[in-house]
Amino acid sequence: MKIADLIKGIEDLKFQNFKNVEITGFTDNSAEVKKGNLFGAFKGLKTDGIKFVSDAMSKGASAILTHQKLNLKDVPVLISHREREVFSLLVKRFYGKIDEKMNLIGITGTNGKTSVAYILEALLKELSIPVGVFGTINYRWKDRKIKAKLTTPQAHTIFELLEKMYNDGVRTAILEVSSHAIDTKRVSSLKFKYGVFTNLSGDHLDYHKTMESYFSVKKSFLKKICDEGGLCFINGDDEYGKRLLKDLKDCSVSFGFSSLNKIKVVNYSLKRSGTNIEINYKNKIFHIHTNLIGKTNIYNILPVIGLLSDLEFTSKKIEEAFSSLIIKVPGRLDFVENPYTNVYIDYSHSDDSLKRAILTLKDLSFERIITVFGAGGDRDKTKRPRMGKVATELSDIVIITSDNPRTEDPEKIIDDIIKGTVNNNYIVESDRRKAIRRAVEMANKNDVVLIAGKGHEDYQILADKVIHFSDFEEVKKALEEVKGEW
Repeated sequence: MKIADLIKGIEDLKFQNFKNVEITGFTDNSAEVKKGNLFGAFKGLKTDGIKFVSDAMSKGASAILTHQKLNLKDVPVLISHREREVFSLLVKRFYGKIDEKMNLIGITGTNGKTSVAYILEALLKELSIPVGVFGTINYRWKDRKIKAKLTTPQAHTIFELLEKMYNDGVRTAILEVSSHAIDTKRVSSLKFKYGVFTNLSGDHLDYHKTMESYFSVKKSFLKKICDEGGLCFINGDDEYGKRLLKDLKDCSVSFGFSSLNKIKVVNYSLKRSGTNIEINYKNKIFHIHTNLIGKTNIYNILPVIGLLSDLEFTSKKIEEAFSSLIIKVPGRLDFVENPYTNVYIDYSHSDDSLKRAILTLKDLSFERIITVFGAGGDRDKTKRPRMGKVATELSDIVIITSDNPRTEDPEKIIDDIIKGTVNNNYIVESDRRKAIRRAVEMANKNDVVLIAGKGHEDYQILADKVIHFSDFEEVKKALEEVKGEW
């Protein structure tokens, strides 16, 4: 596509060395440049993409989009103070506004995005709707799976994959939308039909600095959906959800346990084998049975009921779809089958998500809860003592260990966690493998072990290297060594 056609009508765009060159694709990573690509040289937190312009040109970039003039003679340079937003718009035009030919569903919030996406995907498939998903674990549709580098990929990757999904007959796509993706304009040109807000709690403050800033980013995403005629499903029991509902009252539907919500729980029962829920929406009662456990998953199911209802599926169809499905969300209260004790692996890596996971298990009347967890290095440090408080307050035994320390000293991260502990019911074992083994050794038949923090991840990041490490594999090894093979 010619660059003149791509940039037509875009305001505040300036040029150097303008030539009507052919654009064959897009990237903001100089290592991925192919001949004819437009290279986005963006200013990042740690470095400026301008440093990589010469590398991009050596690989055949036909144009550069950046935020300032460059000392170049031959290659066209597009200049804008909104360079990331412009990049996303150019990509949209290049792919023929493919997003507007599909039903896009954007799920945002601190916790629950992946679970809502998996639940909704499973139901849509059961109801014979082909669906694509962009998520923390992978990007997938039909029989194709691509391992995710980012929860929400860069704009050019989103549009490239949307086109592939569309060509494979997919007309509905679910996107887990991170606050980083919103802030860096990766989804700024996408048109969503639906939005979901799960909750907001302390996380990513190394990036956003304050909760108000974090909230403002999330709100901007949902407001844009509303402004473009979409509908948002918002957790009405959440403090920040209540604020959103006031601001977006004409284009939002609330969900939760409170009777003030439009989608509300009227009755429920929690068992280790699953959950029964009665949900009232638009004066219809939905009788839902699911294998998913805990109140947290009820919150994850509620917006799915709203979405499927708005897509005009009957309550009977939705009930039948739930009852016929065994829904599994990788690394989210993921039960490890074994005959000896109860072990769940969960991705919870903030105080709020850890609290939700432990409370879910407390509702299921286990004898003791043994929690193994750590905190990631080079990330939001403010949540570490809060995690220590939650774990020692709600668990019977806590083993504090390592979890992706990155460039930080694992012992110092553990010290930060210990500052928040409120009971002397914890032990420290910085070797995660040994920590998991100790938990398994302690556990009796009626106890439950929660291994928190890594979930689906199969690696540990130690300084400048990444090593293979899977909580699932380590639990199974520990069970075999301690309890015996089965």
